Amino acid sequence: MGLETINAESANFLGNSIHKTTKLSLILLGQFQIENCIQNINKAPDLNANSPGFYSRVETIINHLGINSNRIKILNVGALVRNRLHSNGIHSGYRISDFHLLMEGFKYDFIQYKKVTCASLPHIAHSLECSINVLDEIINNPRLKQIATRIEDKYISQIDLNDIEGKKLNAL
Repeated sequence: MGLETINAESANFLGNSIHKTTKLSLILLGQFQIENCIQNINKAPDLNANSPGFYSRVETIINHLGINSNRIKILNVGALVRNRLHSNGIHSGYRISDFHLLMEGFKYDFIQYKKVTCASLPHIAHSLECSINVLDEIINNPRLKQIATRIEDKYISQIDLNDIEGKKLNAL
């Protein structure tokens, strides 16, 4: 772990490093899975929006399925938190814009060219949980079930079922 001298300062440094790594890993891995799911859903017949961006894909799905448009903002929070990593914690909004959302008592404020203050571990966990709830709403939408009986995930389709049931599942 890199501790050469064990004292309060080095232990705090290590604890802070583990905390930061955990927080960053959670938003990266969680948001990547959400974005992959949205991309896969977008391949459904009648949706097939070849838009390059996550926001556009979400907007296509939400609008097509007739789901409350506020869900777009909910799914966008995790992407905004993740995107702040590109700019060392500073929000650089699309078309120089701020973003604000109050979600179940949690405030998410992304102010242009300001340090993001809503990227704590509780904020990240909460935003991912809310995103999963929106994904559940999308996946269980009757309109989606009418246009897509099966949505393929290329990664899942390449996993050997024997690996899942057996002992070889080391690649994950």
